[in-house]
Amino acid sequence: MTRYLKTLTVAGFTNLLVLTGCVTNHNPAQGSTPSVAIDVEAGDITNEDNPLYHLRTPYVGAAHATSAIVNALPLPGEDWLVASIQIGADHGDFPVSYSPYTLTIFYEPRKGSVIDGQRDMMAIPTDAFESNSLLLFDLIENLQAVTFFVRFTSSGGNETESDTYNYRWSRTRHGEYSLQIAKTNVQIDTLSDEERNSLPKFHEFDYRNWHIANHNIDDVGVEIFDRLIISTSNTVRDFQIITIGHDFHSDRVYFLPQEVMHSIPYLFPDTPLVIDSFFTWGTMPLSGISFIDGDTRRYFTIIQDQRGLPGDPPYSLAEFEVRDDS
Repeated sequence: MTRYLKTLTVAGFTNLLVLTGCVTNHNPAQGSTPSVAIDVEAGDITNEDNPLYHLRTPYVGAAHATSAIVNALPLPGEDWLVASIQIGADHGDFPVSYSPYTLTIFYEPRKGSVIDGQRDMMAIPTDAFESNSLLLFDLIENLQAVTFFVRFTSSGGNETESDTYNYRWSRTRHGEYSLQIAKTNVQIDTLSDEERNSLPKFHEFDYRNWHIANHNIDDVGVEIFDRLIISTSNTVRDFQIITIGHDFHSDRVYFLPQEVMHSIPYLFPDTPLVIDSFFTWGTMPLSGISFIDGDTRRYFTIIQDQRGLPGDPPYSLAEFEVRDDS
């Protein structure tokens, strides 16, 4: 996954500032800093009679003032909270750099909640982001670009680990927009009985029984059957366990998706897939997974480590592309 956060240095000093735990934004569990709810219909904020007038600051680098402004913004969704803010980093995909006059706000769901729209695939609150970005440009005079990082699951305190964020929405003062959606991270690992029993919910597929039922295999010729767990960093569609064939051409081997052994309409981050009684024949991968990530179908082989070296994972996933002429 791409790591978006980076430390920017100019003329020998660091101009990237990360503030965590200082933005409460309607979240009493994070502290006692008072929240001031912004009324987006309040009118001209340059008028001294407007309650928002006193939140204005000439500098985004004035951390306390910027934090107070972010704390006052309306939340984009009911179960959202601000995990942290960052000053000075260029996250937007723009042709010019706006650092150090930038602001990044990290959103995630409250503990025990999910962000609205996650289970119906990605729902981006563009109107809320547009409104909040305009308020930020009005309230912070030298702010040139703002980015909203969003993740669908709680960070567990690692708010600025941006490679775990699902998307980022950016806008400049001049009206330029940028939307970058993180590529889904998919992981595979072995699972013990104790770990399996501790999972609150999961999908399950019996690999050996499928082969027996579909290929009349009574004895698969192996003695060790593993239990695997596959999880994703965000929701994917039409998740499949597939068989894989091979084609050799010009001294290269190409993987070909074949049968669908098992399918799930949606695989959610909090509901992994457990594969029981998994086994392999020889050294070539015969099985894999496939799913739709955004608008793209992706394919992976399930590879067993044949060397057995200390520290190497027993199984891994390797992504491959399907040939157009396959």
